[in-house]
Formats: sequence, C-alpha cells, structure tokens
Amino acid sequence: MEQKLCMNCMQPLAEEDTVCPHCRYATDKRNPQGYLPAGTVLSDHYMVGRALGSYGDACIYAGYDKLLKERVYIREFFPADFCERTREGGVVPVAGKEEAFDTCRESFLANVRALAKLKELPSLLPLYDIFTENDTVYAISDYCEGVSLARELKTRGRIPFAELRPLFMQLLSSLSTLHRAGVYHLAICPDTILIAPDGKLRLRSFAIPQARTTGSPIKPRLSAGFSAPEQYAPKKTCGEAADVYGVAATLFCALTGNTPPEAPQRARGAQDLFLPADVAEELPENVGLALFNALQPDPDKRIGTIEEFRQALTAEPAVNALLEDEEDENEAAEKPAEKKNHYPLYIGITVFVVLAVLAGILLMVLFPKTPAPSPSDTTPSTVSTAPSKATTTYVDPKNSYSVPPVVGKNYFTEKGNTMTGDFKLEVQYMQYDKSKEKGVILSQEPVAGTAAAAETVIKVVISMGPEQIALPNVAGWPQEYATKYLEALGFKVDVLTVNVSTYEKGLCEGTDPVAGTKLSIGDTITLRVSNMETTAPSADPDTDTD
Repeated sequence: MEQKLCMNCMQPLAEEDTVCPHCRYATDKRNPQGYLPAGTVLSDHYMVGRALGSYGDACIYAGYDKLLKERVYIREFFPADFCERTREGGVVPVAGKEEAFDTCRESFLANVRALAKLKELPSLLPLYDIFTENDTVYAISDYCEGVSLARELKTRGRIPFAELRPLFMQLLSSLSTLHRAGVYHLAICPDTILIAPDGKLRLRSFAIPQARTTGSPIKPRLSAGFSAPEQYAPKKTCGEAADVYGVAATLFCALTGNTPPEAPQRARGAQDLFLPADVAEELPENVGLALFNALQPDPDKRIGTIEEFRQALTAEPAVNALLEDEEDENEAAEKPAEKKNHYPLYIGITVFVVLAVLAGILLMVLFPKTPAPSPSDTTPSTVSTAPSKATTTYVDPKNSYSVPPVVGKNYFTEKGNTMTGDFKLEVQYMQYDKSKEKGVILSQEPVAGTAAAAETVIKVVISMGPEQIALPNVAGWPQEYATKYLEALGFKVDVLTVNVSTYEKGLCEGTDPVAGTKLSIGDTITLRVSNMETTAPSADPDTDTD
C-alpha cells in the first residue's frame, strides 16, 4: 500500500490525518476546475499535487517524483484561452483555434528543450524531463525551497546595493547565457525571483513569448511596473531589451522598496525614472546611471543587452582589467614558491652591482667635475626652458570639426540627432538642478567651439530636475520649530491658523499637502497651526472603557 502524501508539501501523512501537520494543507482539498486532479500520475511516476497557478501558456503543479522520491514542479502546456480539458484529462483546442494551439505548443516545446539544455545555469531551477501525454507537453523541474523576493521586500522594505550586487551579478550572467540561446523570460519581477536557502537567486515562471506580449492568441500576463512598454504594444517584437527593463525595474524596486510606475503610463508621459535622493546617495554614480538608462521607456534609447547592463553596473572595463590584474598578482604572491635553484640569479645580480660600482669609480677618475658652463658657452638651439610634455594632442585641421554647443538642450532629443562630425554624446553623471528640467544638459566637455576629430565623444552632465523630498510629519511641533525645519529643507512655508483642533494653541496640526508627499525644493507648504486655547476633550484615561 502506497504511503499517503500531502498534496502540497508531499510529506507523508497518517491515514487519519485531515490536515497536514507540516504545512496545514487540508487533505481533502481539490484542485480548481480545469486543472488535473490531485493524485493523477503522469509518465508512470510523476504524481500531480496542488495546482499552483496558470501563466497563460501553462498550468503549474506541486509534484512528486515517485522514483527519486523528491518534490518537483510540473509544468503542463495548457493555454486556457483556447483549449479545454476532457473528462479523461486530455487537452484539446477549442473549435477554430487549432492552428494557434499547434503553434503555441511548438513554441512551448522549443522553450522547455532550450531550458533543459541550460539546466546547469546557477540561477535556474534545473529542468530535467520533458514528455508528451494527454495530447499536450509536460516539463519537470527540481523543487527549491525559499521565499520570493517580493515577500522578502515586504518584510524588509528595501535591500542595500552591497547585498544585492553579488546576487544580481550572477542572475545577470545566467540571463546573458539564456539570451544567447534565444530564451527570453519577459516577466522578471520580485514575484518570479526566488531567494533559495543558499541565499542565491533563482529565476522561475518561464513562459512562451506569446503569453507575455499583446497581440497574440493568449491573453498576456504582464507585471505592472516591471513589464516593458513594448510588451503592451500589439505587433511589437520583444526580446532582450524587455528583459533588461524587467531586471532593472526589479533592482530599482529592491533598492527603493517602491514598484516603478506602469510602463504605458511612463511611455505616454515620456517619464524618466530617478532614484530617491536618499537611495542615490548610497550608490556608486555608475549604478544610478545604469538604472536610468536601462529603464528608458523607448527600447531604442534603453541599454540593449543584459551584458551591457551588467558592465554598466560594475566599474569601467579598464578599471575591471586593473582590478583583475591586481587580483592575479595577489593570487600569484599567495602561491607557495616553486622549488628552484636561485643561486645563478643571486650571482648574476652580485656581479652586476660590482661592475656598476667599478664603472662609477672609473668615470670619476677619467672625468673629474668641471665648472658649470657660462651663458656664452650654451647653445640656445639645444636647450629648452619650456616645461616638457609627455604627449601632444594633434588635430588635423583638414579632418577636424567645431564642437557644437549642447548646453541648455535636452539630452534625449540631441542624442537621437546626427551632428556634424558624427560627434557622440555620453552622460558623465546626473545631478539635481532646481532651475532646469530633467534631461537638460548642464555642461559639456570638450566645450563648444573647440576643434576636435570626427566621432569625438562629448561628455555631458545632465539635470535630474528639482530634488524630490518626502514632506516630514511635523504634527505636534511648535510653529516656530516646524517653520524653521521646513525652510531649512528648502520649502516655502505659509501658516494657516485653525480654531478647532486636537492640539494646543501654537502647535502644528498638520500640513497641506500631507506628510510623506514627494515635493521639489522651493515648493510651498501650508502649515496648519492650532488656535485653540485648550486641548479638545479626549477620553478620561482613568475611565474603564471596556
């Protein structure tokens, strides 16, 4: 007789158990209509457990490998928008949708086969078996304990970059390999990233592209704030740039604790996404710039590949090379010295030193010190009094161009324009500026009018617009202190006295707008100040209110 198992955690149960003592899952609970019944056995040894959900192209189940006696995930091709299940458990397309069903099934099969070939990637849940049954396709993946990044953020609020960096570097490396194999996730977000017991990230919930873009037979399952704008546009091809957006939005969320605005909203308003000032201060400049460029709503202006995004998050390539060389030298220094006979080397050095000393003595004897030459003995043509230069930059006048003025112009507009001389713009860094809108170029190097060779890179500093600050809560503060504090933060303060208040006279009741609102420096705050002579009545603390 087979051991009774919990259909959720797959732990053994006693026959009389009605609730699993391990996970509290009811033993008589059934899967929703449309899913395979719990307890169904596939390919003679995979037991179907609790239905975990549907991702547009597939149903996902908790499962159990009866041969290996291990928990697994079972992924079943089941595009619910145009298929149905027979009483026997088979999967058939609805009338008129046969072609769409067959096309998506082929995409599903190609997707799981590619993932199976890449099962060694450290950021994936290894997929180790694929088979057909019930007129559909099944894929079996390893089970992994852990919590989603979404749940971790709900608990912690946000996570420092120093902690996220090594985790995301490995994830980006795996993603880059996936993309080279033609596999795109298109739904990267905190919900689809698992933090495993070893502390590393695992990417889950893969699906075919048709389930992650509009305009296909499958109603897309998009992640608000994390799906790229092009995924909402019918007939748009989505690939690596969409995953760049998704993983950058996820990193943004992990750093700030806030979900980015939905992509269609950003695309309509051409909104740039900036890190809050308190978060930006904690990050290396290149990280903020990498996120800024990876979260561009327009895919043509966005960082195009995962590898480029990974490099942008780290130091410059030249710096990386120096660091790698230094690490190699340190490693070499730490290695035990090989057992070689060094006596010839020591002898050679000794002989060289002795010869050098003898040569010096001989020169002193043959050429005693002579007096310094007079000015008349000096040949002007052979002596230079100008400071020497190691290198000289020469620009051929015939092939040089005047650097155009770009200060005061919008970087994103100018970036797409072709300039005489094929000059290129490159953002050196961004900074807040209360008088300039976001994207306005504040400075350039080389400066306008300088002669420069064709294709010279013009490095620019661009404005992030006025700094946004969360309005602090000053309720209960004396008016004088609250006013000084808000003015010190850069706000203008108006005072409104209120005659009915729960605060004593002279104390602040609150502000308009309310505390927590993000405002720019220079914005006006209305401070509501109590004019009550006494505090409004409250419950008597000695009164029993039970």
